[in-house]
Amino acid sequence: AACEVLSEALNLSSESRRNLGLAAMAHDWDKKYQTTGLRKINQYIANGEVNEQEGGKLKYDFFEESESHSVKGMQNRGIPPEIIRIASADGHPALPRVVSPEATLEEKIHHYVGAIIDENNVVSLNKRVDNLERNERYTAMNKYGRQVPWTGGRTLYEVQRDVGHQIEKELVGRLIESENLNDYWRNRLRENPQDLPQFILFKIQKNFS
Repeated sequence: AACEVLSEALNLSSESRRNLGLAAMAHDWDKKYQTTGLRKINQYIANGEVNEQEGGKLKYDFFEESESHSVKGMQNRGIPPEIIRIASADGHPALPRVVSPEATLEEKIHHYVGAIIDENNVVSLNKRVDNLERNERYTAMNKYGRQVPWTGGRTLYEVQRDVGHQIEKELVGRLIESENLNDYWRNRLRENPQDLPQFILFKIQKNFS
């Protein structure tokens, strides 16, 4: 619903809206594989087979591997490449890509919406990342991000926060230009782009309640 109301407010074409909807349905098909793999790594740590720091690297590497596994699975199921590209724009493995000049608006929307959904609720980007940073299961992986070349010495969640706000500002700018906002939301978002999740939630409640 979040992708739907945001793409509508941005005047995206019917094809782009359709692609976003299909990508939203496709991107979690491999969740069981990811959950099982993370559970195994947590067990390794609990059993003392690896320490916390080693476990952090294992989780980082596994997220990268599971993304490849997901993409290959979608390819094997005949999902079109343009849908796969959008569907794989979620999560930290996609962070370098969604801020590259080649990133499409659909990829940015899909990534941003994924970054503001917490337990199936639309929340502010900062609240979502704060919750991730407090999750002890990912503390070591988050810190390991400082060793990854594309993070520039930042943790994974610091990069996720920065990238999320960068996309947020771009989307707000596009919304203001679209002339689909009333005066209240135009002024509110111009003053504080971080209120974009509240606008999305308002539109969901208006359209689907």
